Amino acid sequence: QIRRMCEALGYEVFKLRRVRIMNISLDGIPNGKWRYLTDDEVAEILAMCDGSVGTEEASKTDSRGRNIRKATDAKLFDSREENQGSTA
Repeated sequence: QIRRMCEALGYEVFKLRRVRIMNISLDGIPNGKWRYLTDDEVAEILAMCDGSVGTEEASKTDSRGRNIRKATDAKLFDSREENQGSTA
């Protein structure tokens, strides 16, 4: 996503380095390694998520109660390919 945003602004990205994930600093953790989260880090993540709406709860529904889904670019592309051979 960062690469695409920079590209849209005319910047060329040569290298990206992740420095944290949410509230978790990755400082001192070598590439390919991991560590256990502290109790405080877990509590902070849970506090950030508290009150957030779940994916299904946030879905919009039509008048019949069915979920409304947005078409993705991939779905649009697939449907165009399927319809290429049609004469309609």
